[in-house]
Amino acid sequence: MHRIAVSRTLSCALGTVILGGTVNGAFAQVTAADVVDRSSLRTFVRHARAEAETSVARATEQEAYVFFDREFRPRGRWRYGAVYLAVNISAGPDRGRLLFHATRPDLEGRNMWNFRDRNGLLVLQEIIARAGRDFVEYYFDDPTVSGDEEDGSFKVGYGEEFVAGGRTLLITSGFYPQREVPIAPPLAQLLLAILLAGGGAYLIRWKP
Repeated sequence: MHRIAVSRTLSCALGTVILGGTVNGAFAQVTAADVVDRSSLRTFVRHARAEAETSVARATEQEAYVFFDREFRPRGRWRYGAVYLAVNISAGPDRGRLLFHATRPDLEGRNMWNFRDRNGLLVLQEIIARAGRDFVEYYFDDPTVSGDEEDGSFKVGYGEEFVAGGRTLLITSGFYPQREVPIAPPLAQLLLAILLAGGGAYLIRWKP
């Protein structure tokens, strides 16, 4: 009887997750501080898109900007370290114009349609083309790194589109993974040194 009861409890819980999304929503909460890989990045952007879509669906551009500035710019749930949000107009005559950028307000208002990274990649066009489906690897200024303003740091980005006030907008975010991996970690280097030293000593003692 005990096993049956436990089985029924687990089945109910699983059914709640499948039908209702999660048991209590806590499992779905991904903040900027939680973004460490592609999966968490996608979830983070989807939450931000849903938040924006609900809040500014019928807003004017100025009203939408006020919302983005109030909710997405402060450090906290939507901004942490090098993880932040940006919003572009992705269709229509203003296609490519940067409406909001959490860490680079100096770029707001510029048209980024033809922006290329150091490898010549048309970053915004690629993100729009893959919106809601795939990630884009490119180089962009990391706000936590000094000296990369010109060439940028390696970044993985993801975006999703939504409609606000009749405009199609693209909300994006990304993270900066470490590409440089040590050739050999310290422990491996130590073991290699020991092996080489032992082999050298053996050769010295060995006589044909």
